[in-house]
Amino acid sequence: AADRLRGNLSYDPIERGESRFHVISRYKTQLTQLRSLKKHELEFARGNQLYELGRYGKAIRHYENALRLADESRIENLFHARVCCNTGNAYANMFESDKAFEYYVRSYELNPDKTVLRNIYYMAWLEPVVDKKQKYLAYLPEEGNPEWDADYEAKREAALQSASIAELENACQKDSV
Repeated sequence: AADRLRGNLSYDPIERGESRFHVISRYKTQLTQLRSLKKHELEFARGNQLYELGRYGKAIRHYENALRLADESRIENLFHARVCCNTGNAYANMFESDKAFEYYVRSYELNPDKTVLRNIYYMAWLEPVVDKKQKYLAYLPEEGNPEWDADYEAKREAALQSASIAELENACQKDSV
């Protein structure tokens, strides 16, 4: 990140100063790891890579392929749960809350993990439609979670501050003449 601020936007590892030996060795290691993956794991890895690049729609296609291949191979529930959670995250990033919720519920039913419940909780706070909000909240424990409340408020405050900073920067860039 610091390099980007200084203007070094190169993604070429050799231009960033890495030796050719290290680049080639890292590439060979990654290639060996990818070759050892089963088909459903490879689809999941592809989906994760596309997700990291912000290509959520394409990531979803790979996640759904991973689920289909895992079903055919009778793979354990934990893998299904991970893929469903990531699919839900991709749908949430595309603002498709119904589909995101559907995948979060599938993930939670396969593996009751608090991370998935937290995602449902955040969706409930962000959902403007009252009926949907109630549906999401009904899935959560009644006592709530003070830690999630604090985390949500901190993230909300950070988002508001970044919006305020962006407005301030825009105001400063405008020509006053």
